Amino acid sequence: MTTILLLTAHLLLAQAAAPIDAEDADKLTQLMRASAQGDVTRVEALLAKGADPNARSSAQNLTALMFAAYHGHAGVVKALLGKGARLDLKDDLGAAAVD
Repeated sequence: MTTILLLTAHLLLAQAAAPIDAEDADKLTQLMRASAQGDVTRVEALLAKGADPNARSSAQNLTALMFAAYHGHAGVVKALLGKGARLDLKDDLGAAAVD
């Protein structure tokens, strides 16, 4: 039990210390992951903390808006657009969030 608590605390500290737009092992930012999951509350919190709505993944140049649109999360799309997410950005295949 102690090992699990220590590991959890270590992970939480590492997450807190990472820059808000840092990519994880899957090449996603926290905002991209929350957008793909449709977590409007987390998306709004990350944006309020300064997450870049136009940050692009180093793999395929994807954005949080692309993830939200692809998964049909209208509330997240609205939150991202309200904070300046750009509709015109394209991924490595030339697709935009509106495609």
